[in-house]
Amino acid sequence: MVLDAAEGERVSALVGEFNRRVNAGIVDPSFVARVRRKLQLDQREAAEIFGGGVNAFSRYETGKALPSVALVKLLKVLDRHPELLDEVRAA
Repeated sequence: MVLDAAEGERVSALVGEFNRRVNAGIVDPSFVARVRRKLQLDQREAAEIFGGGVNAFSRYETGKALPSVALVKLLKVLDRHPELLDEVRAA
């Protein structure tokens, strides 16, 4: 099947929306953003500390990518105990 440019863009948008809905069912993207802001980190700093690359947190927070289970668990701990961030940084 060959799609013209407009149809390709439409299908791409639908797939992107589907991925965002699936990812949001696993972890709410707003949770990732809320905890990052609570820790007073910008997206670049969060990526340096937790890994995932320079665009990772932008993608997690928009639902375009799914953070690992380990990262979600770590964010839940830091949400309850933000004072542990310095230990995570040093690890």
